[in-house]
Amino acid sequence: MKTRALLAGLALALAACDDEPADATPDSAPDMALLDMASPDADPDAAPDADPARPDATLADAAPDGAPPPDPAFTFLDSAPADCPLSAADCAESWPAAGDVTRLTSIERFGDVEHDRAAWLYRPPAADGPLPLLIFLHGGNGNGAAMFARRFDELARGEDIDWRRGTDDCVLSDPRGFADADGRRCIPPAQTYRATEAFAVLLPDGIPSVSTAIPGARHWEDGRSPSPGQRVDAQTRDDVGYIAHLVDVMLDRGDVDPARIYLAGWSNGGMMTQRIVCEMSLPGRAPLRRLAAVAVGVAALPANLYDGAAGRPRCPRDGYDPPAMYFQVGRGIDTPDCEPYPCAMPVADGDGRMPYGEAGERHRNYSPDGGEIQSFPDTRALFRGALDAAYGADGEPRNDAIGQFTTREVTTFDGGRVELRTLVTDGGAHELGGSRGEFANEGRQWQFLSRFRRVDGRVEPRAMGSVDGVY
Repeated sequence: MKTRALLAGLALALAACDDEPADATPDSAPDMALLDMASPDADPDAAPDADPARPDATLADAAPDGAPPPDPAFTFLDSAPADCPLSAADCAESWPAAGDVTRLTSIERFGDVEHDRAAWLYRPPAADGPLPLLIFLHGGNGNGAAMFARRFDELARGEDIDWRRGTDDCVLSDPRGFADADGRRCIPPAQTYRATEAFAVLLPDGIPSVSTAIPGARHWEDGRSPSPGQRVDAQTRDDVGYIAHLVDVMLDRGDVDPARIYLAGWSNGGMMTQRIVCEMSLPGRAPLRRLAAVAVGVAALPANLYDGAAGRPRCPRDGYDPPAMYFQVGRGIDTPDCEPYPCAMPVADGDGRMPYGEAGERHRNYSPDGGEIQSFPDTRALFRGALDAAYGADGEPRNDAIGQFTTREVTTFDGGRVELRTLVTDGGAHELGGSRGEFANEGRQWQFLSRFRRVDGRVEPRAMGSVDGVY
């Protein structure tokens, strides 16, 4: 779909941008021809429910200075073909063929409150046998159904994904599009990539937001306080438990490969992805220990999870077996570090919304929901330490460049069996998924994720990733 490809960049600005205010209007509309690129954003047996390395761990133990939330309960209700819930225009541009999307519904009981939960499943209709599964978490004020604008269904079917890669003379600097050194608009050559194997995509919904009037706006309980989208400090749902519940639901269907379950998220969904990794060793989270690899975009770790504060669990530094991890973030843009929102000063290094910072620093996320974020160098060091404790690092991180603006850092563990990979783009804006058109976000993400599997609790490398072309 040509129009759908042209809209990919705009879909990012709407869906990956965390917590955009209801009355927000872009300073200038993006030139869609210039944003013709892939939108960035973007084990067979269950492990025992108690972790032998942390036998007494509980949510209360993980957050000793805050009361744990009530024990939630999830009940799966139904699986049925889904009609497109988006606007007529969005349905025409991004929704897969009629009958190809299944809506999974559940009930969450959180204390005295019940939440209706839903997720949108796409499985290529021509695919046979159990498939790898990608679970993707939307950004703040987004929703699962809207994530089809990122062309996950086309990638899952193995179709060519077209995008435009910046060149030395034609650079993507902001959401208005590519420009040359004199500021004149330009269009770099088109590129394509494709997945070399079919996979299933699950796009869950967060809980409806009460902090905005944006239609369909939802958030994840990513560890910040106030609770994202809810304007209260207390946690209002168990989103970690919900993702664990969905893994169980998908395994019960029998049509996904239990060794190849992957999780990714961007912005609010990227912080939520990190929280899920942090909690995978806790009691009641056993399904999450099947995750072979995760990808995080335009997000660092909420400070509550770094500390174990405000009733949120402290992200452990050891005692569990993390998945392979991929991060993609932007920096080099003055990012307001202030409250109440909106505000202008002071500023920190970041992507315009998500702070990047320096080691030992924490800053406020620039959004209506706010919340303190640990610096990305500290975030990377925490997960590198957890991976080192679990597997043993092979040596110091290796660095190289991707294009003009992006530095790739790779640390391998246990003889290359597990990997931590980070892409940091100078001048990478949040609304552009932290990149500047130097690589295709979804292509890089899926190529990394698909290189790993988890068998009998052990993360293992596969021969190669499942992406071909230029990405």
